Amino acid sequence: MRYDLGKGVGEAKSNSTVTLNTWHMVQVNRTARSGTLIVNSGVPVRVTSPGTDVALDVNSNFYLGGVRKLSNVNPNAVDNDPAFVQDFTGCIDHFEVCVSLQL
Repeated sequence: MRYDLGKGVGEAKSNSTVTLNTWHMVQVNRTARSGTLIVNSGVPVRVTSPGTDVALDVNSNFYLGGVRKLSNVNPNAVDNDPAFVQDFTGCIDHFEVCVSLQL
């Protein structure tokens, strides 16, 4: 999971093993600067993004799941580790968004 609120990237990597051709459950939660990633009901991985900004404003394309060519994605959203840089094709079965506004 990677997100940038404007002052740098918050990144969380799960140690859970995923296998090809198998469905996996990925849960992502972000509140203000704090985020949590859970893969297959495993141990939650927590991350806090740098800076003081708390809003995620997307004024470019937003990607969920796989994209055919990583070159189409903002470079800040792509891991620079060669072991993880590869194109991905996959499916998403269920997606929910819960937006909570605090005034």
